[in-house]
Amino acid sequence: MQFTFKSKFLSILVILTSIVLPAEGKIGKPKTLNHSNERGFGYNQVTQVIFSGSAIITSSNGMAKLWNRNGNLLRTIQHKESTTHVNFSHDGNIIATASDNVALLQDWNGAQLATLKHEDRVNHVAFNNNSTMVATASNDGTVKIWTSNGTLCATLQHEKEAQYAAFSHNSTMIATVSRTSANFGGILRVWTSGGKLLYTHQISIGYPADYSLAFSHNDSMINYRKKIWDQNGNLLFEAPYSTESCKRPIIFSSDNSFIVTASDASGKRAIGIFSLNGELVSTLKHNPPGSISQRFNIKDVWNYHAALSHDNTMIATTIDDYSVRIWDKNGNLLHVLQHCNRIINKIKGDYVELVFFSDDNRLATVASDNTVKIWDLKKK
Repeated sequence: MQFTFKSKFLSILVILTSIVLPAEGKIGKPKTLNHSNERGFGYNQVTQVIFSGSAIITSSNGMAKLWNRNGNLLRTIQHKESTTHVNFSHDGNIIATASDNVALLQDWNGAQLATLKHEDRVNHVAFNNNSTMVATASNDGTVKIWTSNGTLCATLQHEKEAQYAAFSHNSTMIATVSRTSANFGGILRVWTSGGKLLYTHQISIGYPADYSLAFSHNDSMINYRKKIWDQNGNLLFEAPYSTESCKRPIIFSSDNSFIVTASDASGKRAIGIFSLNGELVSTLKHNPPGSISQRFNIKDVWNYHAALSHDNTMIATTIDDYSVRIWDKNGNLLHVLQHCNRIINKIKGDYVELVFFSDDNRLATVASDNTVKIWDLKKK
């Protein structure tokens, strides 16, 4: 299978934050989760939001907080050092938090299930699909595979710091990303879950942290940042524009019928929807030419993100004006949301992230004002 581009992305012009929302597609006021009382870009900035079927976990460098699905705080998970990564098991029964050289596995009541130890900082924690195995990636140059009760099964050695790990959906393979001595240099490795190395690729590691390492849902393809490979390591697809500020530059649909690509290249910011044979299905534009962006002479706007609903019917997009648009996969605009007003709220930084709830009825938006907002997409 070979991807070929038959159309280019359309240009994106970005409005500032004082936008007038269209009458159609408005939805109700969101529920706001105040992760920290300190505002602004920095140590307490929310960097992750993860959903299980009945709970939400938010994380900043200093702490992790567990909320119920209605946005009520259940408890705060505090480590001695900064929290580097959080995750739920796929069945929702285990909460993983990484800090310093350990990852802790806890149940809902805070009872400790296992302590997964490394010799250096743990960067990433990943569960397999049936929640029986856990992978931890560490600066000690290893990715360790454990049972969910903390028994070590395999240790995957890397020359430099291991940054990310991801299981295939059938749990027979695991992909890892590690650094090299080159600036932003890295190596993608694909292994059997038992630790046998299958192939490697030289890559460029995203900065700041991204979570784009993923298998397609039928495990026939693997993606890291702007590239997709097949199971044998052959390159199938490479996004045409820069994706340096995109946390997930490529997203696989769960039915393996299309991919969503994001671009942050100057003048070419767009979301493209492609079939698996490379045909451009639609392009999503945040704002047409001739509007507020031109009057304020915005020339360079970063952090263009996208999220795909679990049923593959909706795509959420955002840029650093803190506006969010929700589209159907044919490119029709459904909703326009505004997380906050960057000027009025005096926001420092430009971070925005998007996550759909598992039932696709709600969407979380995360921004540099240290809040998470939960939008009910079914409530007008």
